[in-house]
Amino acid sequence: MEDIEMKDEKSELDKAQNKSSGIYQDFIRTLITIVKNVTMKDLKTLDINYRLINKYRREFINKDFIYLNNTFIKPKFDFVSFSKPSSEESNFKFNQITLEKCQQSTEVYAFIFMIILTKLVDYKEYKEALNSVQNLIQFFKMNESLTINTLKAKAYYYLALITEKLNIQDQIINELQEAYRTACIEMDFISQVTLINCIIRYYLNNKNIEMARSFISKTKYVENISSYEDARYLFYIGKIEAIQMNYSDSYTHLSSSFRKAPEKTGDGFKNLVNKYLILVQLLMGEIPDMKSLMKSNRVRDFKEFEPYLLLLKIVRQGNLEEFKKGIEIYEMNFKRDGTFNLVQRIRQVVIKAGLRKINLSYSRISIKDITEKLKLENEKEAEYIIAKAIRDGVFLATINHEEGYVKSKEINDIYSTFEPQRSYQSRILFLNNIFVESQRSMKYSTQQEQAKKESKETELEEGDSMDVSFHEFN
Repeated sequence: MEDIEMKDEKSELDKAQNKSSGIYQDFIRTLITIVKNVTMKDLKTLDINYRLINKYRREFINKDFIYLNNTFIKPKFDFVSFSKPSSEESNFKFNQITLEKCQQSTEVYAFIFMIILTKLVDYKEYKEALNSVQNLIQFFKMNESLTINTLKAKAYYYLALITEKLNIQDQIINELQEAYRTACIEMDFISQVTLINCIIRYYLNNKNIEMARSFISKTKYVENISSYEDARYLFYIGKIEAIQMNYSDSYTHLSSSFRKAPEKTGDGFKNLVNKYLILVQLLMGEIPDMKSLMKSNRVRDFKEFEPYLLLLKIVRQGNLEEFKKGIEIYEMNFKRDGTFNLVQRIRQVVIKAGLRKINLSYSRISIKDITEKLKLENEKEAEYIIAKAIRDGVFLATINHEEGYVKSKEINDIYSTFEPQRSYQSRILFLNNIFVESQRSMKYSTQQEQAKKESKETELEEGDSMDVSFHEFN
């Protein structure tokens, strides 16, 4: 019995060692592939290999980063956190010819630099990371090439991320704008879409909504360069539309953003999009279905959505007093999500929901009783709110101002109202958007299938390139 247990332990140890050595062999193959693809000018396969940055950043241990810094980055640059003598025994088994070729490659240098840089961000060493990324950007300016455009875009992304963490983004906004102009001149599309999102985010963080809107109107976003950047761009557009009360357009953009987000990763980003979708639907006068929105039964999701679940309950009840209490309890949650201003607007939705319930319960009711039931400040305010609700078509009724009561109108036929028209219009818009997106996705289907076949050998774990993008930046 003891012999069997010993064998099992030994086999498990062997498996762990094989798995550990496998990642280093895979890394060496990746570097060789990068050098080979640079020679062949195969940009598509290069981009696929560049997406492995986050994979290696997670798998490598501390002494590996020290070895990479000493072997590939010095003497051009030296990472302080990994500036130590390498241990005699290295996990990487390079032969001399391969090592020399990799050391001479600009693309390999930038690729390894990005792996170490992302690890610094993981360690929250933002000051050193800022110095490093600025050095890398200067390196890119001196070595202009189509083969490093993807890495250049990542460098600008991390520059924006790191400065935001250090709260000094004002210092680099001019640099980002200049980089965007340069990317447009050079037809560097991946850098364009990345920089557009970084600049829009800067304006949103500083609450310059008009500046963000103006910037968007003067730029041309190139779609389908990166689905992740598309998702982020659509989210920012949806957020701006929501702030400017264009709720229908906001809902369309937010829905598209959610569909373009990665399926298996980016939970933080998708949760944030869902929160905005809930609020926008409430502001449109609809009650969203939480099951279809969340698409998850995990406990942490329900805890994350607890303030918004409470909002749904309050709107259904039309209880203004409960709404005030809910905002006081979860004010910090709403401010953290950046949704507090939208939540405050839901007060009118709660009042309308309460009026609708009262209208169904009473054929005639005094304005004084409505004021008491909805916990409004005074009868005059209640009268204005009721008049606006009737004008907006929330319910059919007439106000007797002299005697101070509201009399409901009986609806014998719902088709005599505007409700069917509104419902039909919303369905048409939804289906039209799906049709347009389907046409776009099928436009270059043969090329996409070919690209999948070519990248099958280096199949990526979904969401590798978004590990930091969706969890840190959002």
